[in-house]
Amino acid sequence: MNLHICENIKRLRKEKNITQEKLAEHLGITYQAVSKWERGETYPDITLLIPLASYFNVSTDVLLGVDHAKNEAKIQEYWKEYQELFVQGKQEEMSELIKRAYKEFPNHYRIMLRYAALLVGGRASDYDRSIVLTHADEATSLCERILAECPDDTIRNEAVISLAVIAKAQGNINKALEILARLPNWYTTSGQTSEQLFEKGTEEWWKYVAGNFWELANFAQNKLLKIIWYSDKPFDEREKSSLKIVEYLEKILEETNCELLYNFISLVYNEIGCWYRREGKNDGVSKYFDLGLSYAIKFDDFVESDRQFPFKSMQEKQNYAKFWGDMGKYNSMLKRELAWYENNPWFEELRELDSFNAMLEKWQLLK
Repeated sequence: MNLHICENIKRLRKEKNITQEKLAEHLGITYQAVSKWERGETYPDITLLIPLASYFNVSTDVLLGVDHAKNEAKIQEYWKEYQELFVQGKQEEMSELIKRAYKEFPNHYRIMLRYAALLVGGRASDYDRSIVLTHADEATSLCERILAECPDDTIRNEAVISLAVIAKAQGNINKALEILARLPNWYTTSGQTSEQLFEKGTEEWWKYVAGNFWELANFAQNKLLKIIWYSDKPFDEREKSSLKIVEYLEKILEETNCELLYNFISLVYNEIGCWYRREGKNDGVSKYFDLGLSYAIKFDDFVESDRQFPFKSMQEKQNYAKFWGDMGKYNSMLKRELAWYENNPWFEELRELDSFNAMLEKWQLLK
């Protein structure tokens, strides 16, 4: 269980509007000791817990953050359930879950953010404008509170995006662009600047290079596939262009042995299969999803193997793979994809096809 005594001492001291010196004087210690507590460098001696709790007029559980730790455990349960519902495409259940979580934890910044995103329909360009306008005031209030209080830049940045969505829905595109200008550029992201702290070729440098490569390559591939598939070219030409990406990725993989690319190849095949589905060309769907799963299992094998490129730490490799591969509770790209095909309503029509079910049964035996 993670305790939060250091940040709690700092918070309680500020709420009482006293200095570190004043608190130290009351406890008969140096103010440097209090400073180290609040920075998380050391913890108070156990004999000081009751005097501290008494001084701030709170229980020792509150001082230690036991209640906070319990709440975090419950919140993690919510996130796991949310992810499961997302994979299954159960939008209504996801919405109800976030509403319940927000009712129970209205001051938790990540839940506030998710609830605000629910109010405005996320960040998609095809959102329902009337829904955004209906909830604009409440969502704006939540996002502004996050920006004023939350120390987590990732959460703050998402709040900025929601405010931009609201401004656009209100017909003020210039304001939306001004809001988005507050976000960091590529060169000031934490991953990029962290990479620059370390000497090239060291273990830490490799970790950040790999993470930055994964994020940027995934982003670039996503945009390239959009350029291809949202063009006005004939379907077979768009298919051919996408398969060209696979060809290049396989060549790079062969020359560099960068097995992270299995993930990207799988995603390209999956994208082609999804466009077959969108265009009603169900005859080719199973073929491409099958190819995608064949690379998903290769990726899973890489994650669980002792092959390290470019990671030095096995655990580090698995953490990156699970984070960037968005595998969540499934701990496997293959299992995640199968859960998506088997449960998401978008594939309901395909589940009536013998070829699609045969493909699922084949991979179920291997997961």
